[in-house]
Amino acid sequence: MQFPRPKGLRSSFRLFLVLLLIQLAVAPSEAAPNAPTTHPIRFEAARFAESRPWSKLAEEAAGSASPRWIRPPSPNDIEGPTPPRLKTVGRHGEDTAPLLDPLLRSDRFTGRMGEPIATFEGLSDLDNWNVYGRSWSPSDCVGDIGPNHYVEAVNNLYRVFDRSGRPLMPSAKYSTLFAGLGEPASKYDNGDPVVRYDRMADRWVVTVFVVGDWLEGLGPARTVVAVSKTPDPTGPFFLYDFPMPNNFMNDYPKLGVWPDGYYVSVNQFGPPPETTMSGAGVFAFDRIGMLRGDPGAASVYVDLGGLYNMPYGLLPADLDGAPPAAGTPHVFACLISPEIVANPPSKPRSPVRGTGSTEIGSDGKPVP
Repeated sequence: MQFPRPKGLRSSFRLFLVLLLIQLAVAPSEAAPNAPTTHPIRFEAARFAESRPWSKLAEEAAGSASPRWIRPPSPNDIEGPTPPRLKTVGRHGEDTAPLLDPLLRSDRFTGRMGEPIATFEGLSDLDNWNVYGRSWSPSDCVGDIGPNHYVEAVNNLYRVFDRSGRPLMPSAKYSTLFAGLGEPASKYDNGDPVVRYDRMADRWVVTVFVVGDWLEGLGPARTVVAVSKTPDPTGPFFLYDFPMPNNFMNDYPKLGVWPDGYYVSVNQFGPPPETTMSGAGVFAFDRIGMLRGDPGAASVYVDLGGLYNMPYGLLPADLDGAPPAAGTPHVFACLISPEIVANPPSKPRSPVRGTGSTEIGSDGKPVP
C-alpha cells in the first residue's frame, strides 16, 4: 500500500503490509507476471531434543563456570554521555531541512499514564561482561510477561523472574538451554534473542539465531526454537533446530505468535563471502506440532529478497489479546521511507534455491 505524497512535504512513507497466506498444507497461488519466484520451501527440523529443567541447567552451568574478573561499575553504566543532536542528511551526506512526517499529530496527549505494576533491576550488559569477559552494543534487550513469570534476555543471557522481580534461576547462556541439540547450537552464543509468551497455550517460546558455522564457512545459519513443555519457563523445553534452506544469514530475527503458527522474520545477508543485504526472509513454524513436542514439526520459508523494493526489518504480528476469527491470515509489516532506503535495486535479485531443500510449486509439487 502506498500513501500519496502530500504537497509541500519532503518525505512520504510507504507502509508495506505483506499478507503471507502461508498454510503448512496449502500450496500458493501462481505468481503474477514479472514477479520474482517466492514459492514456499517446506522442511522439517534437522534436530529435535527435549531439555531438562532450564533452572537446573542454569544452576549447573553457574556452578561450573570459571571465575571472571568483574569490572567495577562506571558512571557511564547508568548515565552515559549526552548523545549528539541528530542532523538531517540527504542520501549523499548533505544537510537538508527537517523532514515533516505527514502522520505526526499536532494535538497533545492530556491524559496520564498509569503507574507500573512493578519495577525491578533485570539483566544488564555488566552481567554479560561477568560471564563472557566482554560486552556488546546494542543490548538486544527483550522480554515477555506471563501470569506468574517474566522472562528477559539481554545480549547473550537469559533469566527468569517472578512478577515481583525475584530471580527464579541464575542468568544463563542460551547455548545452555539448547545444549541438547548438540553443536552448533550448544557451541555458539551469537545474540539476537527473542522471548514470547504464547497466551493461547500458556507456554513460552524462545528463539535465537546460530551463525557461528556460517561465519566460518562450515555450514548453514540456523534458527533454533525452544517451546516450554509446561507454563513454567524454568522447566523443560522441546528443542528444534531449523537450518536455513539456502546460504543466507538469518540476521535480526523477530518472532510473532499466531493461532496457526509461530511466524519469524529475518534480514538476510550473503551468500558468503558477500555480506550485503539480501532482503527479508519469513518463516511459519508448525505451532501445534511444536506445542505437542512433535519431532517432525515443519517450517515453511519464503525468500522475499527478489522483490523490487526489498522488505527490510519486517515485523510479524504478535497476538496479545483475543484471538482473531478462524482462518485470519498472519501479517508481516514494515515502514519504508525513500529518505532511508537509498539506491534501491534497479531489478529484482534472483531467488536463491537452497542445496538439499525442496521448492514447492503452485501445483503443490516439488519444482525441479
